[in-house]
Amino acid sequence: MRSKFSHSRIQQQLATLYGLLLIALAFLLLVIITPLMTRLLNESSQETVSQLAITINTQVDEYLRGMDQLTRQVIYSDEIVNSVLRPYDEDSGLLMPLDQRRSISNDLYSILAPTISRYNQISILNTKSGNYICAGTSSFQTVRAIREISEYEWVQETLAANGKMCIIPPHVEQWGSNSGRMIFSVARAFKNYSSDNDYVGIVEVPCDDQVLKDLFGSALLENNFVEKIFCFAPDGSVIYASHASEAAAYREMLPTLSNPNAHERQHHQLMAYAQSDLSHWQIVIQADQSLINSPISNVIYTIVLTIIIAAICAMMMSYYFSRQLSKPIQQIYQSINHLQISKHSVSLHPPASNTGNELELLRDSFDQLCSQLDQAVNEAATARTCELESRMMALESQINPHFLYNTFAMIQTMADTNGNSDISMISNALSTLLRYSIATSNTPVTIGSEMEACSLYLRIMYQRHCTQLSYTISMDPQLEKCPVPRMILQPLLENCFKHGFKNSDQWILDVQAVQDEESWYISIRDNGVGFSPDVINHIRLAVECKELVPYLDEAGDKHIGLVNVGLRMKFFFGDDLIFDIENLPEGGSLIRLGSKKGMRYE
Repeated sequence: MRSKFSHSRIQQQLATLYGLLLIALAFLLLVIITPLMTRLLNESSQETVSQLAITINTQVDEYLRGMDQLTRQVIYSDEIVNSVLRPYDEDSGLLMPLDQRRSISNDLYSILAPTISRYNQISILNTKSGNYICAGTSSFQTVRAIREISEYEWVQETLAANGKMCIIPPHVEQWGSNSGRMIFSVARAFKNYSSDNDYVGIVEVPCDDQVLKDLFGSALLENNFVEKIFCFAPDGSVIYASHASEAAAYREMLPTLSNPNAHERQHHQLMAYAQSDLSHWQIVIQADQSLINSPISNVIYTIVLTIIIAAICAMMMSYYFSRQLSKPIQQIYQSINHLQISKHSVSLHPPASNTGNELELLRDSFDQLCSQLDQAVNEAATARTCELESRMMALESQINPHFLYNTFAMIQTMADTNGNSDISMISNALSTLLRYSIATSNTPVTIGSEMEACSLYLRIMYQRHCTQLSYTISMDPQLEKCPVPRMILQPLLENCFKHGFKNSDQWILDVQAVQDEESWYISIRDNGVGFSPDVINHIRLAVECKELVPYLDEAGDKHIGLVNVGLRMKFFFGDDLIFDIENLPEGGSLIRLGSKKGMRYE
């Protein structure tokens, strides 16, 4: 009979489905990425230009701060200030002796020397006497007429600033060997504190205007997307203009540039505005957005092209893999269709299907297989149940614990009859302790019951080691009915005999149950060898983390009873648990366990 399964149909269906899905995903990615990347590009390009304006402004401010630092150093030198402001000596006809002028020039040069590669001159002017001293790459002294000095606008602005920094925009130098060149400078006025409080002196640090041109010019060269750069002083004068003929037009645009919301952005053109908090100079940058975005645009185009190519390749691969997938599906169908379970198999055939869907045929065959497997599993489960019932009956026929209790009672009666009180006591204690320890109830017991079991255990151990062992047990009567988990004391006592009493000839045990206003605890003190610090840390960590397995990995089964007791107490009392192990200075150890919130009788 010819199989209805045809792998060619499922291959075509899978290839078509995967192809349409991949095309939809590719289209969705393009729809999402295109506007998102466009918005990110606009924001990124604007941020780039704005950051460049801020960077240039910062560089200019840094240069001006360096110049101002020199003026401060000069003003802070009392020797220089007092010498420059010394009154005119009419007898000698000199403003100051030659050696003093040299001394001042040397002092000025020593201040300037570390920065002479950037700032090549320092000038000091006495506005009362007209004395002018300059030191640096060109050093000289001259005298200017007081009337002439008063006509210089920057001198009046500096004096009016009352000692504050005064930034003088580019202007023509008016004296010295380099007079006539364009410079910008930073100046501060200073007082003659020995005579009056008027500002009569000025320290000026001039710098060639070419420094600013180089700074702005390098920004144009290093950033090919920048088209124009302008820098204006607060009064509107031009500090720098890459296109001098357009400076006036851009100066008129300053109010709108300072308010980005009021500036209308032009296509492919970005404008950035920055104003210095130090000099109040205003920088305007015009940039070509297409040049800024060109590297990122290339990346976007590459991503889009990659998505398209990946979608085409994925469609081709889906056709190939769907062909590979259809073959094993046909094999699975045939295998399941002929599969039978031994002794309980039924020859079933898939029902006829008019849809021609191979997966439905596969499902029908799988349902038949499941039906057969279910029948076989039920039969196996029935056999297993019978076997378990047989084993249970065998277990019930084994020794019952009551047999042990009756045997201990018989031994006690025989001991009493023969007058052997020690054997009678041990038999009675062991029988009681056994009943207490193998009880199956999960309900808590009381501290009184635990202390009684502890007493029975120590009574038996005393009979074994009467010459070595001495012990004391005490309990606050109010703790007798306090609930605790079962069997929390005996493992601790066994730990003392198993690990603690090794090197001592005389064994001492003290068990106390005490309480105070806010807590209670049971303490077990011995005079054994104590614990190593690693063991104490392992036990504490296991109890705090409520994990027994990590402790076993670290310490094996050593002191497992201590960890077990701590974990049971932790689950019972939670964060209120008191569980502490310490070595005593005089030897031995002390274990305390209890609760911080007093007794609980729930």
